[in-house]
Amino acid sequence: MNKIKVNVRWWDSYLEVFDCLEVRFGCDLLWLRLLEGSNRHIPLRHVRWFSLSQESHEERLFPEVSQHVER
Repeated sequence: MNKIKVNVRWWDSYLEVFDCLEVRFGCDLLWLRLLEGSNRHIPLRHVRWFSLSQESHEERLFPEVSQHVER
């Protein structure tokens, strides 16, 4: 079982990180199957951006974050 880390930056600048088993997205919706088995549906009009990879600044500027990142 591979864990997928999804970063979601909301329009209010809040960054939320999800640990997922499966991710699907289209032009309007981001769908996540979370590790605990529940589903999360996020309308993309509420999101500034999302990514499926580690942000470039996480390892250098925030070492406390990088220790929680699974490689």
